Amino acid sequence: MATQAGVVITDPVARKRYDHKIACIGVDPYKIKSEEWIKEVEEYPPIAYGDIFNYLVLETSAYTQESFKAYKSLGAYNQAYNGWVWNVGVYRPKATNTVVVAGKVNHSQQLSNKALSPWIHVEMDGRVKSAHCDCMAGLGESCTHVASLLFYIEACHRLAERVTVTGKPAYWAAPGKSAVEAARVKDIVFTTASSQRKILTNSSVKAARPKQLPKLASDDQKSNFLDMLSKSKKKPVILAVLGKYQDSFIPNKYLPGSLLSLHRSDLMGSNLETIQAVCTQLSFPVSEQQAHDVERRTVGQMKSKLWHNLREASPQQGDLRLSGPSSGQGAGGGARTRDRMVPADLRADSLATVPPTPPRRRRRRRRRRRRRRRRRRREEK
Repeated sequence: MATQAGVVITDPVARKRYDHKIACIGVDPYKIKSEEWIKEVEEYPPIAYGDIFNYLVLETSAYTQESFKAYKSLGAYNQAYNGWVWNVGVYRPKATNTVVVAGKVNHSQQLSNKALSPWIHVEMDGRVKSAHCDCMAGLGESCTHVASLLFYIEACHRLAERVTVTGKPAYWAAPGKSAVEAARVKDIVFTTASSQRKILTNSSVKAARPKQLPKLASDDQKSNFLDMLSKSKKKPVILAVLGKYQDSFIPNKYLPGSLLSLHRSDLMGSNLETIQAVCTQLSFPVSEQQAHDVERRTVGQMKSKLWHNLREASPQQGDLRLSGPSSGQGAGGGARTRDRMVPADLRADSLATVPPTPPRRRRRRRRRRRRRRRRRRREEK
């Protein structure tokens, strides 16, 4: 008496058919050990759509030709493509040219129940010989679960043929390491291999002649060229690194020095006579060329940065005081001579440091005064 997955087959006709299928295989698929099943997809038999049609329509008549035309709408097809078929294995019986494919298929209605275990007996060319399932309709050999297993094997075999080179492990040999020797740039050939092949094989193509480099300029030609550049309105930067033309790039060559250089911190606290004696010996020469250069470079006044720098370094209004006695105090009183004017921080009477007012602060003061005058005019009107 045959059993299917622990269930006793009591019907004599079904039992005889099941014994005949087992005799063709040589062993009951439900009694094969798990380690004897092969899980690789490459071992699946080459079942095609025609083999499924011949078995389910022409042999077992489980489906009609009309329903199989829309096979993608069948429940078996949807079960296979929705992942309900799993744990598929292949067993190769001894001394036969066939294989047995078995797997697990979930119930179509009761998902919590134990999965069903259909198996099919297939020849090596993909023709289905027999099938079986442990469901209630499994004795008919063409239930939905058997059809799902057939559709699953067909899809796996079809997709396995489409595996690209990158979908498999690398099987090519690693390239060998070739030693590359260093060479000068003029000796390196940058032409591609295909271009070199065309030059060698095509007789009509003449070998390229080496290009002749232009002759180097003489020293006189270089000197004349640099002189022409130095006389142009826009001086090239290259002249700044040449000793003959560097002087024209010095920014403060024709500018006078700063008045702050006259400041002497060692005179802080000295009496008036000492400071006056030192002031008579001071000199701040300004040549005509320097005055002309300052005037030319500060034409923009407030828009010129040099204009602000020179004003900050020069004594402003109110920073110079008469160092001599006031008018009516001795001979020469009240005489405003250039040598008697000293900065406020050198005055002996106060010794106070009066820094020059920044230009920005002065501009703000002038704007405030203008706003006050406008406000008074509006109030008077």
